[in-house]
Amino acid sequence: MIRVVPPRRDLALFEADCGKGYTGSPRAVYEEVRRRGLPVSAVWSVARGRVSFPRDAALVRRGSWRYVWTMARAGIWVDSHGFPLDYPKPRGTRYLQTWHGQGIKSIGFDAPDLRADFPGPREQWRRAVARWDALISPSAEFSRYFVPALGYSGPVLRYGSPRCDALVHGRVPAGLRERLEIPPDRRILLYAPTYRDGAKSSGISVRVDLEALADALAEEWVLLLRMHPVERFRVPQHVRHFVRPVGSYSEINDLMLLSDALLTDYSSVMCDYAVTGKPMLFFIDDWDEYRLTERGVNTDLPAIAPGPCVTTDAELIECLRNLPAVHASFADKYAAFHRLWCEDERGDASARVVETFFSAPPTPGVPSRPFLRGAR
Repeated sequence: MIRVVPPRRDLALFEADCGKGYTGSPRAVYEEVRRRGLPVSAVWSVARGRVSFPRDAALVRRGSWRYVWTMARAGIWVDSHGFPLDYPKPRGTRYLQTWHGQGIKSIGFDAPDLRADFPGPREQWRRAVARWDALISPSAEFSRYFVPALGYSGPVLRYGSPRCDALVHGRVPAGLRERLEIPPDRRILLYAPTYRDGAKSSGISVRVDLEALADALAEEWVLLLRMHPVERFRVPQHVRHFVRPVGSYSEINDLMLLSDALLTDYSSVMCDYAVTGKPMLFFIDDWDEYRLTERGVNTDLPAIAPGPCVTTDAELIECLRNLPAVHASFADKYAAFHRLWCEDERGDASARVVETFFSAPPTPGVPSRPFLRGAR
């Protein structure tokens, strides 16, 4: 089909996190395309079920025959992770890779699954990256480290991250607090740890003692537990008055805007959260293990962290009890962290990406670079 069926320049296939939801930068780009009324028919890839998608969105089940047909027919691909390598990109189709985060974790050829000298996975990665016609870069630091680590050498759109536009504008969906059953007098701590490569789906990333935190903080705080999608963890029933599992809530931006502070470890969520200017805390009791024998890092987190790095529950509780003063003491480091990761976040990334990528489709067979006007 890809060799025989010519792609339609006005048909776009959107996919976020391998079809898991209507979220991230693909969502922001899609909504900007619709806001402008561009003559583009959009289809969304869905891994399973109709979760969180607008009622009027055209959906196709990921991996189905309709999905394969849409991949072959679409003249535009927009994605945050990676379309299946089983199907080559059609000649004339343009692929916008939005990516899905930035931060201190090693990535691409520096990550554990690729830094070993095994040719199969590395060649597969090169094939995936070779399909990209443009890559969105949210910051100078992303361009400095992540772009080379990904092995990408094509056009880069350094406009900020489309998914962060919502954080810049700062609008919390009406009724979200009530939907999550959070009393009006409670402050909200968003806990978003990342997975450990050697123990995915184990729940080991939840390293704080939820019971100890509940005993100390439940009269003032509610904790929103946002697990990484590859993790599994069941919140004990006896702490449900304090902990709200929110892994099934599709849009993490809403949770960031609703929360009063972030608790994380090495997750890239820290870079998005810095856009809000709100307090961050880092529970890194396995720092040496993580940086030396686990995932690995490209930056010394304790040296640049925009909030306290703690290793015990007692330290964490003390910081939360004195959060305004603790946050103020990190003002300079927070400002430096924001300059490093968020300087390009002005709330107009989606508009700039759409104007650049969708404004002037190229002639089939002509290299993509000429239509990326204004790209840095």
